[in-house]
Amino acid sequence: MKRTKEICKIIMCNLANWTRNYKIYFVVLTLIIFVLDNYTAVFDFAYQARFRVSPYLFPFCFTHPFMRIVIFSCVIFLFSNAPFISGFQLLLLSRTGKKKWYLAQMVYLIICCFLLTAFLVALPVIRNISMIAFLKDWGKVIETLARQFDIVHPISYQTVSRYSAQEVMVYTVCISILLMMLIGMILYLCNILFKNRSVGILICVALVLLDWFVYITGNITLLWISPISWIQISNMAYARERGLPSAIFSVTCLIILNIILFLLAYFVAKRKDVIEA
Repeated sequence: MKRTKEICKIIMCNLANWTRNYKIYFVVLTLIIFVLDNYTAVFDFAYQARFRVSPYLFPFCFTHPFMRIVIFSCVIFLFSNAPFISGFQLLLLSRTGKKKWYLAQMVYLIICCFLLTAFLVALPVIRNISMIAFLKDWGKVIETLARQFDIVHPISYQTVSRYSAQEVMVYTVCISILLMMLIGMILYLCNILFKNRSVGILICVALVLLDWFVYITGNITLLWISPISWIQISNMAYARERGLPSAIFSVTCLIILNIILFLLAYFVAKRKDVIEA
């Protein structure tokens, strides 16, 4: 019980430090600018058609590959200094011990992934609340835009025509959290293992650029090793489609990878001098 309380205190100290963390402000501002701009065409059409939009907008955050680059680059930037060592954190570490401190930092990272995903889900809805109608499915605006291919709007025809809004929302939220955790845990582990923090950043950037390469080449075989591409459910195998990773595969694979990275980071951290991280 005492151990849990100490871990919670470390996490709360990290959260309280957000007011002085310039990275938080930069990431939030960047996401507000690009995410809201991503949905401009959708709400312009809804206003002209005099229909309201359903709140199931989050999956279309990732339709355009540029948006995937922006969002996951923000995640890399936010977690680039994991395990978030500072003078104050070193003081906490000396009072609580390495095991509890490192575990608290990993739990804090996971909490950040949940909060960042929740922010992306809520942002376009809150900003355009007067244009939102809480419908059971996609609604007329999204269904109409899905049938009208236009590079300006982010609505995906394959996503809307194949799946229900609830299915896509649950899948995208899960994959978003898991991918953010994957990036965070890669950075966490690499920053502990190597003195040069650019190693973890380069690995994560390579994963983001691999998604872009899959998009421009159309090489569907690379989807099996491009986890960033899995966030777009239209890239996954539909029904009995072969040659593509399935939604179940992507979720299972990311869960296993995150568990492995979590355990590796924890056991390596116990044996590593925190100053070297």
